[in-house]
Amino acid sequence: MSDAALAVQTAVKSALDTGLSDPVYDKVPASPTYPFVTIGSDKQEDWSAEGVEGEQHTLMIHSWSQSSTLTEIKNIMKDIKDSLHLQALSVTGHNLVYLKWDSSETELEEDGTTIKGTQKFKAVTQEN
Repeated sequence: MSDAALAVQTAVKSALDTGLSDPVYDKVPASPTYPFVTIGSDKQEDWSAEGVEGEQHTLMIHSWSQSSTLTEIKNIMKDIKDSLHLQALSVTGHNLVYLKWDSSETELEEDGTTIKGTQKFKAVTQEN
């Protein structure tokens, strides 16, 4: 993980902790209470230009609910998008060029009870 990747993850976690009423984990405890949110996988790619070092980050944010309807998961996903999409987060040691929502999907897990929401966000950072 690059220094920028860790700084972006830290900024995203902080924004979600502030913007959501549900717990946000990067590692889920053994017996979590539903609903909750997890910071999932990420990917970094070179985004350098004209002598400026930069990276594009793809971040996956997952929401988990055991509600009998989609309302809870959809509301959580809206709050996540509101907390991150086009927000000017402070990314230590780097300039956040942008952070934007890319896509969302929901699915019923194999247990037939748990609903998982997945949202993809893209960010671009440059070194300060």
